[in-house]
Amino acid sequence: MILRAGRTSLALRAAAVMAAAALACASDAERRSSPAPDSAAPAPASADLARALEPIEDLDPDAYVAVAPEELGALRADLEGWWRRLFRPEASPARSQGVRQSARASAAGAPDLVRSEYDMAVVRVEVIDAARFALVRIADPGVDVADGAVAQVMARRLLAAGEDRRWELRLPERLAEGEWYASEATGSAGASGDRVDVRVRGGRLELLCAKRGEERPAPDAWFPAALRAELGAAPAPDAQGR
Repeated sequence: MILRAGRTSLALRAAAVMAAAALACASDAERRSSPAPDSAAPAPASADLARALEPIEDLDPDAYVAVAPEELGALRADLEGWWRRLFRPEASPARSQGVRQSARASAAGAPDLVRSEYDMAVVRVEVIDAARFALVRIADPGVDVADGAVAQVMARRLLAAGEDRRWELRLPERLAEGEWYASEATGSAGASGDRVDVRVRGGRLELLCAKRGEERPAPDAWFPAALRAELGAAPAPDAQGR
């Protein structure tokens, strides 16, 4: 691991120790399952999802408006269903403590977005949910997130897993800035086929989680009318675009 130059605060040293401890505690089976250094090649994320990300990659944080859980209405149940599928319980935005949530109605090419921010120990986590994907950012952890072994541990501390579900994280020894690396879940109980794309961008580890299995196409404007009104946004167009 490489600590960022000039950052010697106690919190960052604690982050480094935490990551090192996690690496040390990783099971032999998990280590054996990881790809050999440099065996993974960048693989593009879904072209559709990659295009959907462009308007939000550098979105101003002030574009979001703080919301309480009850203001999300029926949307909350949909979000929690995906969070249970994607995240470990202790790493999920569904946690009742310490999660700050905000929302932004669709505009300027970006879809309706719900942002959840919370801490895991000294690591900051940001989850941005749209109807079609969840973008997870592990922000400023104080360690070298481009190190493939560190990225493996951090991703697996977040992603849901179990005896019938595990993630095949195909990461090289070093992650190239801005390049996507494809991973997938394997196992039974409907887990097989779930996909997460991993990259490093701007010093942060990002996980792009596709939301699949919808019976209907996921619209960009998916907020309930009451929430859109609360955010000062115009009503969403209907299926015919009116």
